[in-house]
Amino acid sequence: MEDIVAMLTVIDWIADDIHYNSRGESFYGLHLMADKIRDFGDAADELKERYWLGFLDTTPPSGKYFAQKAISLYGRYEGLGYLDAAKKAATDLVSMVKSTSSEKDLPNGVTAILDEISSHALLCSFFASASKSKAE
Repeated sequence: MEDIVAMLTVIDWIADDIHYNSRGESFYGLHLMADKIRDFGDAADELKERYWLGFLDTTPPSGKYFAQKAISLYGRYEGLGYLDAAKKAATDLVSMVKSTSSEKDLPNGVTAILDEISSHALLCSFFASASKSKAE
């Protein structure tokens, strides 16, 4: 679950990279796509509340812990183009959600959040693929 929360931060950072490094003819479309990619809403906050506070009855790890974890995960995408990084990170997030969902006996509220994250991550992967095709 910790990796999922951290990966949401990583995807937000990658979306920032796309958002602020797009220029030329494809600027506007990539700029809007970056906004869509980062739009996971309050998923990280909801996971912390429902999983750690509700289900485990404990406090979630600190923000510093999640930031350090996100920095570590971000390294996986260095050297990739922004759109490739977005696609790979979204695909990795879907795998993390599937793995976590199958390993644990989670309450419906947590499972619903994970399903929403997975659905949005699949959409992000599609956006990145489609945008890359148009940029080439």
